Amino acid sequence: MSEEVNQSTLNPYFAKCVSKIKDIHLPTEVRKYELNALNDEASLLFLASSWHDFAERAAEKYVKLRLDKPGTQNEQETPFQSRCRVLGELARVGLPTLVRCAAVEKLSDPVLLADLAENDADWKVRRAAVQSRLLNNQVILAEVARTDPNVSVRRSATNRLTDQVVLAELAKAESDIDFMLTIATRLADPDAKDSVLAALLTGTSAYDALQAAKLMSAKGLSAAGFKIWSCPECGGAGSVHIEYGWDADCSACSKQPVRLVRVS
Repeated sequence: MSEEVNQSTLNPYFAKCVSKIKDIHLPTEVRKYELNALNDEASLLFLASSWHDFAERAAEKYVKLRLDKPGTQNEQETPFQSRCRVLGELARVGLPTLVRCAAVEKLSDPVLLADLAENDADWKVRRAAVQSRLLNNQVILAEVARTDPNVSVRRSATNRLTDQVVLAELAKAESDIDFMLTIATRLADPDAKDSVLAALLTGTSAYDALQAAKLMSAKGLSAAGFKIWSCPECGGAGSVHIEYGWDADCSACSKQPVRLVRVS
């Protein structure tokens, strides 16, 4: 079924149901009741492709309706095989993103999950695949964490990783400072964590070092060999000074420079 479904093409009865579900002025319970009673594929597909608060529920209902549809199972298939086939079809074909993600969440085939995680064009589908507890291949997760162009997908893949060596490698290579520090919080080895944080503070531009110092303070992180001097006026830590020389006023009170210096 095509993703491009127009409400004007729906059955008039179902079109009225759709209008009620989309009406944010109606009580939530009334809208939930209408959605639970709706069993028309085209209407659910339209709702899942619309930008409104019930779109995700409609996508889940559409997937369930397709799985329960009479005649879905072939004679040569077991119920489990039929379910896997239908979910695989829904995850791959050109349906709304929310429908595909809802199907991916129910997938039990790690090979298909790996393929979607590495190759799907939609970053939300890739993220849903790496978030699946059934995709446990650490090599694939590490590759997605290293190379995916979307930081949200990289974060999700990294959250599934357990290899400390790979995590340290990812932290040093990551360009997103906040994400780099999030990875650093998962490093169990203090030396590995210090290595990542020190590299961030000395191997980046002064501006990036400033942002890193602020985020480190917010996350309760500190690097061995560095000390943050708080502003004597307000106690804040708003700006930094690295050994190659950069200075700025405290971002909190704009009076005194706050320095991050290497200590012997």
